[in-house]
Amino acid sequence: MKLFQQPTMNHTPHILASVFLCGVWLPFWILMAMMDNAPWRCSFCGFTDEAKYLHAPRLREYERLAAAEKARFSEQARAERGEVTFQESLAYFISDNQKALISVGVAAGILGLLIVFAAIAARSPQTAPVNVASKPAKTDEVAINTRRAFAQLAQAKYEKEYPGFTFSTTGVDEQTLTITSKTINTNFTKQFRKMDNLSQLNKIGFTYVRLRHGKADEVISLDRLATENK
Repeated sequence: MKLFQQPTMNHTPHILASVFLCGVWLPFWILMAMMDNAPWRCSFCGFTDEAKYLHAPRLREYERLAAAEKARFSEQARAERGEVTFQESLAYFISDNQKALISVGVAAGILGLLIVFAAIAARSPQTAPVNVASKPAKTDEVAINTRRAFAQLAQAKYEKEYPGFTFSTTGVDEQTLTITSKTINTNFTKQFRKMDNLSQLNKIGFTYVRLRHGKADEVISLDRLATENK
């Protein structure tokens, strides 16, 4: 009696490769695991052979005779077939290599699913933060002057009734109306959002209103606000 040992497959690097490659390595790992069949070796002299031959030493001779008999029958079958069509040759090829074709089909299917999932994940929409300078710039000087004039009129109108409020235009092509005051708070912002004449600002060309109160700013998108009010 002698001790025979068989080394097993180390799955740790394959797990790490599948994780870091987002599953792309998974079908290769499966195929390598299916084909992993390390030989048994004697722990004393290093002799190796398949386990079935170690259990049955005369099995190799039986298999050799069976293979020769199978080859003889196959040769007789080819001789009887004679000239065959392409469809018949294809059918014979599939029947003779059924296991290999199934393995290739499974690997191709897994790889195809991974490619589809990757394409779906790449096309998923992502929410982008509101950026005041995200809209394309306009070069209409008349519209820019109109927005500047509106801010000056608003400053002249409200500086007596609401002292401490300042109006100015900022941003790309001055499309942002900036209102600055220390008295702006949460209630003021809520009431400002409900004002009916905010649509007039949008008609002039303003796209955003920035409310400044101390160190904190709040940017209101007029387009989004109009949609919410609807």
